[in-house]
Amino acid sequence: MGQTQAVKTRDYVKVSSILESQNSPQVATQLLEYACQNGNVRLVEITFQKASIDLQSIEDHYLLHLACRNGYFNIAMLLLENGVHVDRQAKDG
Repeated sequence: MGQTQAVKTRDYVKVSSILESQNSPQVATQLLEYACQNGNVRLVEITFQKASIDLQSIEDHYLLHLACRNGYFNIAMLLLENGVHVDRQAKDG
């Protein structure tokens, strides 16, 4: 079972295993984007617990925007608690 299938079936044991074995910022960012679009609080929690995410290297404000735009304020709070920046602008302004 791959990453997409594990997320869709909410197989969090498999998601944790993928995060630990791949240790990929790209995979972690993809999981966070999916969670912010779909309101998956548990996925955000697991991703921050299992993956080493350098919030400076991704456009973390985009994740916050996704969560808020979709009405997932509990996810927005988790993002803020884990260091997402509220005052950063997009590269294009």
